Amino acid sequence: MSDIDDLLKAHTPEVQRMVSVLRELVKAAVPELEEEGKRGWGNILYKAGEVICAISPHKNHVNVNFYKGTSLSDPDHLLEGDGKALRHIKIRSVEDFPREPLTRMIQESYRLRNQ
Repeated sequence: MSDIDDLLKAHTPEVQRMVSVLRELVKAAVPELEEEGKRGWGNILYKAGEVICAISPHKNHVNVNFYKGTSLSDPDHLLEGDGKALRHIKIRSVEDFPREPLTRMIQESYRLRNQ
């Protein structure tokens, strides 16, 4: 069993489904990102030398975390959080989440790496 499968087994089928759809979206947005399950953190990291974003499953939702979130353009005001740099988008259902803006933010975050 992979680290990702292991960290997802404790979550509901709906959260697992959201994670699956989000994993596909991240891979389609930037195919060269390396995916890594972090069981201790409970996250799936996407890296290109440094962490670009992460999928973080919770009890009833999934966050997509951006480690340089304060540097991202967010015309739709989707980003939440008040950390020094980290921001997230909260996904509550597979049917209703901002696919296009999320894809753009993943790509922008990738472009900002190493800056």
